[in-house]
Amino acid sequence: MDIGGRVFTGVREIFTTRRGLEERETHHTFCRLLGSLRDVDYIGRLRKGTEYKDWLTLASNFTVG
Repeated sequence: MDIGGRVFTGVREIFTTRRGLEERETHHTFCRLLGSLRDVDYIGRLRKGTEYKDWLTLASNFTVG
């Protein structure tokens, strides 16, 4: 798996487990990471996959929650 795939998978795991997000600094850093991901070409290529749809659902729940 390439680096983009590992980041995508890691972020999805954090969305799911919410591990570490109770710490303010970690939460802030994670939000900054999410902001930088919009420019990652890898995620753009995944838009056609069901994994991306699931990832977007988790992202929206994280944003709203």
